[in-house]
Amino acid sequence: MKNQNGFTLVEVIVALALVTMITGILATSLAQTLRYFNDANVYKKESDAAFDTIQSDSNDIQYKTEYKLVSTDSDNKKNSVRVRVSSYIDKSSKNKLTYQSIDVKLGMVFDYTLKYSDKNNNTKTETLSELKDYGIQKFDDLPGTNYSALQKMSDEWGDWAFIGWSTSLKTYRAPSTGRRYTNGNPEIASASNNWQGLITRDNFMDFKNAVATGQVKNVTLYATYMFSYDVSNYTDDIDLIKMTPDSIRQKQDNVVLNKLAKYAAGIIKEKGTSAIDNCLSGNYRSAIYGNGLEILHFREGGWPVEANTNYYTQNNDTNSQTGYYYYGQQYETQNYYKNYPKIGTAPGYTQGFKKNDGFFYETFANGIGFDLTKVGNPIYGKPEKKEKSWRGINYDYNSLLFGSPIMDLNNRFRLSLFMKVDKSAQTVTIWVNRIAIDGSSDSSGINNSYTATASYA
Repeated sequence: MKNQNGFTLVEVIVALALVTMITGILATSLAQTLRYFNDANVYKKESDAAFDTIQSDSNDIQYKTEYKLVSTDSDNKKNSVRVRVSSYIDKSSKNKLTYQSIDVKLGMVFDYTLKYSDKNNNTKTETLSELKDYGIQKFDDLPGTNYSALQKMSDEWGDWAFIGWSTSLKTYRAPSTGRRYTNGNPEIASASNNWQGLITRDNFMDFKNAVATGQVKNVTLYATYMFSYDVSNYTDDIDLIKMTPDSIRQKQDNVVLNKLAKYAAGIIKEKGTSAIDNCLSGNYRSAIYGNGLEILHFREGGWPVEANTNYYTQNNDTNSQTGYYYYGQQYETQNYYKNYPKIGTAPGYTQGFKKNDGFFYETFANGIGFDLTKVGNPIYGKPEKKEKSWRGINYDYNSLLFGSPIMDLNNRFRLSLFMKVDKSAQTVTIWVNRIAIDGSSDSSGINNSYTATASYA
């Protein structure tokens, strides 16, 4: 039978079936396309957000990673770029994207050099190849003594004396002997002296801009230390140390105290307070967990000695054990000073700091490279009379702290280094102060630069 319009019934049915099938396919395809389009938008949204996060990251920290890109510009200057992995996750989405992203360019690359006079007055020079292509963007990027390239010098001079990097060298002349010693220039660099001297947190950005604009070219940075051992005799040593500006010396003292506090806290966190208990007992253990224990006492010119009850000066005229007192030594004879708990009077701990004590030695040796065994045992006058003379001073091992509050001869014999552990707050505090008439020592220190607290929580 034929439809009057020219289609048979079979043709109509087939046509309807085809139309239905095509419509279904189109609908399915459209739905799939819309779903993919929506996923693509979500993916783009997350990509843009992740990229924005990466691009807005102004933290110039050098991430420790195996990725590094180094390019050379038209002036043959190498630029280093560190690479890290950054993740962005949208919790509302099933997509979790991870990008390999590029950090902020680290910027300028310098030559890092050691040039200094050793204890025997031999000048040593070494380029630190380990730091080749090491770029910096901010002051904190400057390499510290944790790099193996600096360990050789640090082992000889002591980490506690490293004060940073200088753009120039300075040759010192010891006043009494005339011997000359070379080291990085510790005077602060500025535009007025064409950036010759020490780079600090305060002047770094101006220095960086001077390099970037070509005002300063071909910069070599020299590792800079304060003299930390006797170069000929103790008066020369002190004079050389004082050639470093006092502001730099006091800042370094603050660095030293913070390193000590952090390292002591690290030991307690790892081993517990039993590390301290193994060294101390009775009232001395109570003191370090209470108002504090006197660890070191600063004598002539800032020499640290083991804190002890008695300090004598040998009177060469009378060979008297009690001797004579001057420049504040009367302070050391007062009962309020003697009665304050001191590590050198603890039972079983009267022969100086021991290398295997597990806490105090490790704190100083590993924290700042300072060997407490060199400030320990008493020095006797005439053994047959059991005379004590300048107890514990080792003239081959000089200052622990360098600022004028410690080394000023007007303050000598009155300052000490104290330590206390607060078990409730889980903190270690190390400070420098003197003992008051009421028998107390304020943990705030002689000023804000001479106290440090670290947590072991």
